[in-house]
Amino acid sequence: MQGVENMKIHAIIIVALLALSSVALADVIMPDTHLVMRCVVIYNISKNNVDLYGYSEFPGRGNGTAAKIEEGSCLPSKGYKFNSYSIYWSGKTGAPEVELGNENLLSTEIDPDGGYVSNAESKANERIEYNLVKENGKFGLVETGRIVDGKMTLPPSAPNPTPEPSPTPQLPPSPQPPAQQRGFFEGILCWISQLFGRKC
Repeated sequence: MQGVENMKIHAIIIVALLALSSVALADVIMPDTHLVMRCVVIYNISKNNVDLYGYSEFPGRGNGTAAKIEEGSCLPSKGYKFNSYSIYWSGKTGAPEVELGNENLLSTEIDPDGGYVSNAESKANERIEYNLVKENGKFGLVETGRIVDGKMTLPPSAPNPTPEPSPTPQLPPSPQPPAQQRGFFEGILCWISQLFGRKC
């Protein structure tokens, strides 16, 4: 009888330690790193007569939350650091719920949260600006500038500045739709892989 009680106590301790370690590991700040405050802003939304939504999804769950993006304001946070973040456009319907599908997906590559970087990098604040553009009947986002710690820089793909006016911006390739939904255990394995810096 005493042996059964001891086994129960050991099982409870092991389960508690596993639960606490997974929570702790998920939000550990690595040594010699610091937080970068990021603000991602999108312009030309009202000019195109659409609404934009940021959609944040927890890994492996298959459901998430959508928040309307306000023109000229910082994108809403994606929340938990391992959440995926997608941006969708929608016509101005006035409906309380908006359909978010592959046909109106704008981007899966923009991260509204800065995260942590090595202390070797002096960057502390970052503002990234995009324009919503429409070309050949399709919407897209074009990066127009970056302000890092108060200094303006060109987008990574922008050419050197010239006095001549630039042509209409070209849309980047259409983003790939989000990965297929995973089952519960596949989501857990994916999450564990991401803790160690690996992709799913």
